Amino acid sequence: MRREVQVVLVVASDAFHLGWMGATRRLFHIAEAFQKLGFSVVLLAGRMTNPSVQRDIDAEFPGVVLRTRHTGDYPRLFDTSRTLRRVWRAGWKTRGSEVYWSKLHWGWAERLNLDKLKDQLAREGIKPTLVWGISAGYLDGAVAAERIARAYGVPWVMELHDPPRRAGLGEDSEIIKQRFAELLTAAAKVVVTARTYGLELADRYSLPEEKWATVHLTYEGKTVVGELVRKNVFYVVYVGSLDGGRSLSALVEALQGALRFQPEMRSSFRFELAGAGPGFEEVARLSVKYGLEELIHIRGLIPRNEGDRLVAAAAVVVVQENTSPLQVPGKVFESIKAGKPVLGLMPENCEAAEILRQSGLGFIHHTRDVEGIRSMLIRLWQAWQRGEQIVSPNWAYIEQFSTERLPEKLANVLSGIVELPKLNTTR
Repeated sequence: MRREVQVVLVVASDAFHLGWMGATRRLFHIAEAFQKLGFSVVLLAGRMTNPSVQRDIDAEFPGVVLRTRHTGDYPRLFDTSRTLRRVWRAGWKTRGSEVYWSKLHWGWAERLNLDKLKDQLAREGIKPTLVWGISAGYLDGAVAAERIARAYGVPWVMELHDPPRRAGLGEDSEIIKQRFAELLTAAAKVVVTARTYGLELADRYSLPEEKWATVHLTYEGKTVVGELVRKNVFYVVYVGSLDGGRSLSALVEALQGALRFQPEMRSSFRFELAGAGPGFEEVARLSVKYGLEELIHIRGLIPRNEGDRLVAAAAVVVVQENTSPLQVPGKVFESIKAGKPVLGLMPENCEAAEILRQSGLGFIHHTRDVEGIRSMLIRLWQAWQRGEQIVSPNWAYIEQFSTERLPEKLANVLSGIVELPKLNTTR
């Protein structure tokens, strides 16, 4: 007898809206891991406002991509324009804060026509056996996943990339917290990307230990046994965004101080940055203020492979924690695979700092610790000058964050929830 194909329907309302940044990589990694477990993968998402980005990334996604014809709870005419959508949201505000925030959280999900969706999936020969709902800041992915899973009578899993806004991220809202609590109860399993957040959920929402699991973000490719990059230049590299209040001003100020104490650093030191956000403009202004223009090179947005080359050439990689202590940025994992010193700008006691320390690569300083960062820059540069290997990578620990280990982590999450078609962790 031919075995029925197992299909996972991944629901993420705003999939790929930030281009090739971390959330997109996570979606790709999860889809590829499901395929290794033998699932067929279908992604359901809202229509994007940037069609060219949508087409390019959709075409590369490892599975089928289905897009709704709407981006949220807007009339068709308003749905096509950011300005008109902003005007429509202003109308929500006049109806009160609870209405406004609930529309943002589950407008797209409640606007889904389940009968039409089921007909569309049936025409494609798709019948989900599992629904995987992703929420990042808003609950629309989880709300839609719950509705679809109920319609098909199948289990669903909620993956939380960020704490929902108004339910642990910023000022709380009773209607959001109540709906969030309902979803936590309804899901067969809750997956978080930071253990810190799982513990917070367990405490605030009485979530049983067996109901949630941590599946950290992952890095692609093989680890690189960290060879000290000699050449003639000591490259310090930062690749990522600088928004949401993230700033490297203390690092620039620390560099100016390091050059006062160790002026010979100037001939070999280079700070390479790539990414987007207002923090880069701040770095540019400070580099002029401190006379560091020849040492600081801001590349802006660059292709992913170029970012990988920058990290490969680095003597030191800089990572900054996300603005929420309940998250671990993906750059932590992308950085440790290179086996090089990582300058972590973050609180000493956060989960990201602990991972960097456990990896054997991390040197942790608070984002405003100018004096500590200055001393560390000098120490790292002096070690590089002497050809000294200043770190001892813990490869057994580091490799658990590889995408190669993701299928077995998903298998553990799904144990007792759905039958696994197969467990095949080789490409």
